[in-house]
Amino acid sequence: MFTDLTHVTILVDDQDEALDYYTNTLGFGTHDDAAFGDGMRWVTVAPLISLLKLYT
Repeated sequence: MFTDLTHVTILVDDQDEALDYYTNTLGFGTHDDAAFGDGMRWVTVAPLISLLKLYT
């Protein structure tokens, strides 16, 4: 039985567009935004007061 949900992964086609939506439209904060391997990028956003983080 699940008691907590702490991480959610959402696959997106455009990370810049997704980052703009989550930060400017939903008011989330950016926790991580870093190059990750061969042309990939690791982006983590979350509500400013929350334990949930979204990985795109």
